[in-house]
Amino acid sequence: SITLGGGMALNNYHPYVAIYSTFLQRAYDQVHHDIARLDLPVTLLVDRAGLVGKDGETHQGIFDIAILNSLPNITIAAPANLQEFEEILELAINHNGPFVIRYPKCIIKKDESINHTALNKWKIIRPLREKNILAYGPVIDKFKELLTPDIGLINALFIKPIDEEILKMLNNKTLYIYEDVILDNSLSSKIIEYAYLNKLDIDIIRVGVNDFGADGTLNELHQKYDLNIIDFINKIK
Repeated sequence: SITLGGGMALNNYHPYVAIYSTFLQRAYDQVHHDIARLDLPVTLLVDRAGLVGKDGETHQGIFDIAILNSLPNITIAAPANLQEFEEILELAINHNGPFVIRYPKCIIKKDESINHTALNKWKIIRPLREKNILAYGPVIDKFKELLTPDIGLINALFIKPIDEEILKMLNNKTLYIYEDVILDNSLSSKIIEYAYLNKLDIDIIRVGVNDFGADGTLNELHQKYDLNIIDFINKIK
């Protein structure tokens, strides 16, 4: 389906290709050679992204960001809710290049109150403070419900490319990054690299997956990888 999408794009179509995150691992070569290298307008809808619960350890969608982050030309987005998803779909159809929209195995809500979505721009959901949380996907709404006003919140809905403007605003602040993916070559890895190369003084603490994943309920997996949201927030306080 990946190569078919590339062929359709070469014939002036803009295909949407739906694929599980874990199956995308096997399609890496096709994404590389048949879409990204040719800079073709194909949108990949990556389902089951992140930890998925009791689907088995090989079906945890924790590697798609690490795999795709190294490829030039690709844009990677992770909407927080249905409204954002619809806006990102609209951006993708008007984008002349490879576009990835990743979303987890869960029910997402529609939030009409969110700010307009701009291409490759993050959203400051709560004003930046001395301590700030950065995350993406539906977990953003959970943080909005639980955070106290003394902690800032950033919705990093575009994972690639990163929003350099907001990162510069975090100079001399503390940033807690929450990702339910493998940490190597993740968004947090790219942020750490950018901060180092640009001499930004950001104290970065991150949580995520550090192995091949495991089988278990979401609650069990969140406990295993320090991703329980309440515990995560309490450690910041």
